[in-house]
Amino acid sequence: MLNLFKKKKKEPNHDILNHLDENGELPWGWIYANKDFLNKIENEYSYFLNSWCNVLGKSPKELRPALKSFVIYLKDCEKLCEDKGECFDFWFHNILTTNDYISKRCDELNELESNFDNLQKDYENKQNHILELQRKIQEMKPTVVQALIENDNILQSEFWKLFNTEDQDAVKEIVYSLRKEGKIERTKSGRSFIIHYVQ
Repeated sequence: MLNLFKKKKKEPNHDILNHLDENGELPWGWIYANKDFLNKIENEYSYFLNSWCNVLGKSPKELRPALKSFVIYLKDCEKLCEDKGECFDFWFHNILTTNDYISKRCDELNELESNFDNLQKDYENKQNHILELQRKIQEMKPTVVQALIENDNILQSEFWKLFNTEDQDAVKEIVYSLRKEGKIERTKSGRSFIIHYVQ
């Protein structure tokens, strides 16, 4: 008889957590209730994001597989969250990432794949140019130092003219590095500088 008047324990309304609130936001407690799933997705996302970031600026051969894996993961994860309901869909597109971000990565991948051969060739040419420049710098440094000593207090613009046009990039790099080492002093003179080698 007494059981009739006993208050029943209120069961949590799990349905509330399956829908956005009246403001179109995630309901209170949703993040905590789904923390295991969210942590798993965030860890996976970070893995693919970091793998892509680590090869930015490297060769297209290295960039393409990392970006492709990242884009595939984003699309798979997007589909998974959409299938799990509006709250997961909202979390994916407003907290983890955005439609604009995914679209940009897809465009980058399309651009990379459609121009891959040219991009790879350009990269290899730039790398060869850098290697050639480094070789010239090492080879020409004693000559540049000797020219600085023999032409002390020369205008910088005149100093470049002492060398062939094809060597001037290397000469400028050498002069710049010597300045950083404190071995060259510069004094402003009109539009140029007078340079002095400190022995």
